[in-house]
Amino acid sequence: MTRRQPPANQPELFSDGLSLRASDVLNSQAWPDIGRFPTNRPRHHVRDALWSDLVSSASPLLVTGYASIGELIELFADWDGHGHDDGQVHLVLGTEPFGTTRHSFRSDRMEFTEETRRYWIEEQGISLLLSAKILRAIEQIEHGKVDVRFIHGARRLHAKVYIADRSATVGSSNFTDFGLSHQLEANARFVLPTERRRYAELASIAKNLWDAGESWNDEMLGLLHDLLKAVSWQEALARACAELLEGTWAERYLQGRSYAGHALWPSQQAGIAEALWVIQSVGSVLVADATGSGKTKMGAHLVRAVRDRLWSTGRVHRDITALVGPPAVIDQWEREALFVGLSISKVSHGLLSRSGDTEHLREELAVRDAQILAVDEAHNFLNNSSKRTRQVRESLADNVLLFTATPISRGASDLLNLVGLLGPDNFHDRTLDILKRLDRSRVFDRTLSEEEATVLRREIQRFTVRRTKTQINEMVDQNPDAYVHPVTGKVCRYPIHEARKYSTGETKEDADAADNIRELTDQFLGVAQLEELIAVPSAYRAQYTDDQWLQARLRSSRALARHHVIEALRSSRAALVEHVCGTMAAGERFGLSTRFKPNDTGDVLQKIRDKIERGAPEIPPNCMPPEWMTGAEQWNEACEREIGLY
Repeated sequence: MTRRQPPANQPELFSDGLSLRASDVLNSQAWPDIGRFPTNRPRHHVRDALWSDLVSSASPLLVTGYASIGELIELFADWDGHGHDDGQVHLVLGTEPFGTTRHSFRSDRMEFTEETRRYWIEEQGISLLLSAKILRAIEQIEHGKVDVRFIHGARRLHAKVYIADRSATVGSSNFTDFGLSHQLEANARFVLPTERRRYAELASIAKNLWDAGESWNDEMLGLLHDLLKAVSWQEALARACAELLEGTWAERYLQGRSYAGHALWPSQQAGIAEALWVIQSVGSVLVADATGSGKTKMGAHLVRAVRDRLWSTGRVHRDITALVGPPAVIDQWEREALFVGLSISKVSHGLLSRSGDTEHLREELAVRDAQILAVDEAHNFLNNSSKRTRQVRESLADNVLLFTATPISRGASDLLNLVGLLGPDNFHDRTLDILKRLDRSRVFDRTLSEEEATVLRREIQRFTVRRTKTQINEMVDQNPDAYVHPVTGKVCRYPIHEARKYSTGETKEDADAADNIRELTDQFLGVAQLEELIAVPSAYRAQYTDDQWLQARLRSSRALARHHVIEALRSSRAALVEHVCGTMAAGERFGLSTRFKPNDTGDVLQKIRDKIERGAPEIPPNCMPPEWMTGAEQWNEACEREIGLY
């Protein structure tokens, strides 16, 4: 299991975010004096000049956005340490570009306060290292050493102006760590006495904004107190769990989305909230609720909420939302998406498996370039050798949302492929080490140790939202009225299952035929599954010898040959004939159309005949092969015997 490698045009996770070409060009250019035009570049930062200007001033005036509060707390403490006994810091807070643009009937004060509190309490948070400085800032505001105002309304404040006693700075830099030290910014600084006129003009602009502002001291104190509020760890944990599981925190992402007669159930709302938290924490989510829980409706609302969250936080860079699923499910998704106002690019399972024409290229591009990728019936994408699985795993999506009621049905192999879909780069290194070992030894049917199984189980749980039928029924019992069907008037819940035995109706001849087939498949050698050269791949040389690899391949080939026959027989007689004789033969024998398949598949008989012509596989000399692989005559006899068994 390897981590995804970003394409050439995608920045590395730990890069400085600036292309090498842009960095080289900027570093080679001539720049004006940093004291007159503060910018962020190697060995120079906006912070260098601006911070010292402000902390050395008795009465600085700052106009900046509410995202700057964290740095401002640091500034207040530093300014207070410079002994300004009779001074006062004046602060005018404005909005941020990632804030909502919706019009509201609430007052400007309420809207600005809620937006600021949501950013700092729910989304951003503040470092525990600032606790003492927050207490100091509270004291400064209470004693009038810091005075805070705000401007909000239809014409939002977005200016960035900093007036010190002997300098005035204006430009693009927000008073955040990124604006002061890291991002490409452009600012102008006017210093007394040489630029007295510009200083006075800029100071008058800042003074006008200060006069237009309204006091926000009480709200600032409330925010700082809430950032510091202390409770026991038990209460903090209980509050966090309740808020996460009940989902009330996510209501704002779902407001206005319920339509007449089709309101979301509380279980769906809670599932969306939990999934949003998982996506925010690890980037991808696996929704594995029980069948019949309403995953499609929940999924449409969830995808819309994820998209809205990207817009509200300013992280949209490719507004493409792609849905991959079987045709019947896609139709349901499309209906639900229309109800919630979601635009999606539909991608069919079948079309994603094909290639060649323009339509299929469109679907591949939609999956590759989507910023949000939703995959329904995700258990159909656990075969890493299929084209459609490779297409999904190679997607550049920031957020991958998987929906399935049966996430793991084949044990370790499903775990490996599930990690591939969720994105290996989202997993801890210890987990990746276990998966690498498991991937290398898959051919040996290696089982997980109890410790490894525990680690993987816990890791997958980090990505998973799963409620069983029993759990959903318990949620229904808490509020039955919220689950009433709009047409029938009945409460929607899972029925009570009563297990009953019944006869399958097979005859003795059927049972004898099944036993005979089983006995024949037990004699398979699996020659059709063997490659022309059986040797340890270079990546596994350190773990296995050539002979160990050969013996493992012989065991797995026999088992796989048996599995293919039994699996086809469980499906239908037509599927068994297709496996043995090919798609065309099955279509002719049972009168079935073969147009739904782009290529003829199956026909293990022809594969074995081809093996006779090519001869026995090449094997390293230090191996001990079975007798039927030691010469051309023995190989041909083994192949003919295999054909006879089929």
